[in-house]
Amino acid sequence: MFFCELFPFENTVYDVIITYAGSDLAVTSLSYSLKEALSMDRAVIPGFRNRIHIPASIRNRNVSHAEKPKYSCGDTVMHPSEGICNIEKITPMRFGDSPEEPYYVLHPTMDKASNVVYMPVNRGNTVLRQLLCEADIEEIISRSAEYDGLWIDDSKQRKDSFTKILSEGNYSKMIRMIQEIHIHSDLRIASGKRPCQTDETILEEAESLLHQEFSYVLQLSNEDTVEYIRRRLSAPNLSEA
Repeated sequence: MFFCELFPFENTVYDVIITYAGSDLAVTSLSYSLKEALSMDRAVIPGFRNRIHIPASIRNRNVSHAEKPKYSCGDTVMHPSEGICNIEKITPMRFGDSPEEPYYVLHPTMDKASNVVYMPVNRGNTVLRQLLCEADIEEIISRSAEYDGLWIDDSKQRKDSFTKILSEGNYSKMIRMIQEIHIHSDLRIASGKRPCQTDETILEEAESLLHQEFSYVLQLSNEDTVEYIRRRLSAPNLSEA
């Protein structure tokens, strides 16, 4: 019977070494990802009529290629949707049939956020980031003037565009979006209409994310943070272009 062993190759691909009667057979250009190999009871090897048996000790092994944590316990980081989070611990976890891997256990500080967030270290190293400093905030505010003309008259297209801005996390563009919403909401009110509810919902989410980090870094209340932004914008307040 032919047997095979899996050997690590560049962290994500495994070479398949074929063994027969104790001798390795030369097999070139043959490799499987670990996920593919572990999911197969038997692997079909190109160039061989025989099916190659993958031992259960290899097939059933739960292995995860986890990155080294970028952050440490006690660090404060920014989560793209949950806002400012404190890393309580980093611990191995397993969900369902997935292999065990290290997770960041995060506690968001925002009122409407989840109580606890579990994020694989591999993903957290990519999407989490360090908090801004005051110099970063000043540059973000000054660059908001570069994003003129974000308003779209069609409400559906505007919602899609503004939602994308929220997901991108570009604070400079977000500040300009907030200004645009305030301008057009004031115009609707002046003409006897209510502000668009969709715009108000997006405005609330944008201001919540923006003010949360700015307030935390600057050690200011939300109201004082708004004044801080206004003083650094070329316009006197957020409701004017």
